[in-house]
Amino acid sequence: MKKMKTNNKIIVSLFMLFLGLGLSAQNKIQFGYDKNGNRIQRKLIVTDNNENQRTASTPDTSKTVVANEHVIGVFPNPTQNMLNVNITHIETNELIDLFLSDEGGRSILTLKNQASTSVVNMENYKTGVYYLQVKVGNDKPSIYKIMKIE
Repeated sequence: MKKMKTNNKIIVSLFMLFLGLGLSAQNKIQFGYDKNGNRIQRKLIVTDNNENQRTASTPDTSKTVVANEHVIGVFPNPTQNMLNVNITHIETNELIDLFLSDEGGRSILTLKNQASTSVVNMENYKTGVYYLQVKVGNDKPSIYKIMKIE
C-alpha cells in the first residue's frame, strides 16, 4: 500500500510538471548588431502554447546619451588609440571633467576643464575594459564602458 502511494505521488508530480511546462510562454531576446559589432537593436520574442509569436523591438541608444539636455558622444568604441568625446548643448560657464578608470576602478587619468570636443589618448594603455566618466557642470556624471583593442 505504501509503495502504491509513493507511485501515485510520483505520477501526480510528473503530471503537474508537464502541465506547468505546457502552460508557460517562452521568452527569447535577440540583439541586432551593425557591421562594427555595436548593438543597435533589442528584440523580445514571446511564444505562447499555440506557437504564436509576438515581438517587441527597441533601438539601442548606447552610442549617444542625452543627459540633462547635453548630448554626449564617445567614439570610436572600441578604440585603438584616440577616443573622441563630443558634447553639445552646453552653457559657456559649464565645466567639463573627464575621468578614466580601469576595470578595477583605479583612476588612470583626470582631465579637468575640457573643451566641448576633447580627445583622450589611450595609446599607452593595455588592451581591456575601461570606464570613462563625463561630468558636465553640476549634472550627474555619465559613465561609458570603453573597449581598448590592439
